Amino acid sequence: MKKFKPMLLVMIAVFLMFATSASASNYVTKTKWKNETYAQSDIIHTNGGKVRLRGGYTGPGKATIMFMYSIDGTSRYGPIGTYSFDTFMSGRSFTDYVDVPSGGYFYVVITGDETAEAYGRIDDKK
Repeated sequence: MKKFKPMLLVMIAVFLMFATSASASNYVTKTKWKNETYAQSDIIHTNGGKVRLRGGYTGPGKATIMFMYSIDGTSRYGPIGTYSFDTFMSGRSFTDYVDVPSGGYFYVVITGDETAEAYGRIDDKK
């Protein structure tokens, strides 16, 4: 039993490691807080299908949320969604869907005034 117990603990640790990394790779979220002018998320990979783009904006000032896409993950990324917010749109949010049949790599870029707060999320859950 003493030889079996450490092996069981290692198996549980490996299972938890893979279970948490698999669930975390389904989405990426980035927030631009006040006193920031630029924020960029990590890059995620999707296998294709519908991808949900979500975001929101609060506060005075202007903000732009861009969802960037690349087929092969090189430095050639292009926007698949760009959403601009102005002072009069405080408290707004959006949800949009994009069909990406071949899969690819995504990340979020948020720019804006220091007084604006915004967030963007890419979610490949169906």
